[in-house]
Amino acid sequence: MSDELKIPERSFRFAVRIVRFCRFLERHGNVSRTLAGQLLRSATSIGANVEEAQAGQSKSDFIAKMSIVRQRGARNPLLASCACRIRCR
Repeated sequence: MSDELKIPERSFRFAVRIVRFCRFLERHGNVSRTLAGQLLRSATSIGANVEEAQAGQSKSDFIAKMSIVRQRGARNPLLASCACRIRCR
């Protein structure tokens, strides 16, 4: 992994970008706070679960936490897409 960022750093940077996006939506969009809040919680939980997975007690604990990361990661594009479409109207 010489040039690639490790997962904890990538998840942190992703969360920072989503936080900025949600701030932008609050200032410039008509997106509901519920939708922006869901996106924010989902995006920031990715990094939290990555950290928990790395500190896991066992391999099965690591796998369980990383499966949560995968689920949250799959949900974010849908939430972000909805937020963008609502904002663009």
